[in-house]
Amino acid sequence: MTRPLTLACLGLSLATVACRLNASDATADAPTQPAGADAANVDEESIYEVDAEDPYKIFNGTFFDFAPGQPIAPAVERLRKGKLKTGDGKFEVYYIDGRDKEELGYLMADPNDASKIGDITITSDQVITEEGARVGWTYAELTQRLGPLEVNGSEVEGATYATSDRLRYRLDEPHFTYDMGGETVGSGAKVLEVVIARR
Repeated sequence: MTRPLTLACLGLSLATVACRLNASDATADAPTQPAGADAANVDEESIYEVDAEDPYKIFNGTFFDFAPGQPIAPAVERLRKGKLKTGDGKFEVYYIDGRDKEELGYLMADPNDASKIGDITITSDQVITEEGARVGWTYAELTQRLGPLEVNGSEVEGATYATSDRLRYRLDEPHFTYDMGGETVGSGAKVLEVVIARR
């Protein structure tokens, strides 16, 4: 009676050892990260990737199917009306809210034709451009990704914009000279707004 019990225990022990060896082999065959690689050590280019998880995108000069030059009437039915005060005065705007009612930006009527959409201004870092740029980026990141940009200041309120095609990036560094070079802007200046500009 002791002998069959001993043989059964021995068989069970051998099976357990075999399972452990197979598991070690599978682990050894699995691809591994290089030593020291971790989430914080990501390729720096990855900050520029457009992630499918990013909730809102500017695409081909449009945002939420709104684009400068389109009739404004259909747009205002979907937006929240409000007032915006700037150094240039007080303006009527239409706020664009996200799916969870978070404010993403606003649009204004074209000053030359009030029946059309003018500039669309994005103020949320949840919105990305086709190149992956967003509110919160630095001027250095913009130029690294987009190349040289046209930079202009504003004599009234010192608003500074870096422009690439139809998108203007308002920076948090004030400059009161309109014609200025990009070298005047500090590399750490941050993007406050992304503007889809009217033509």
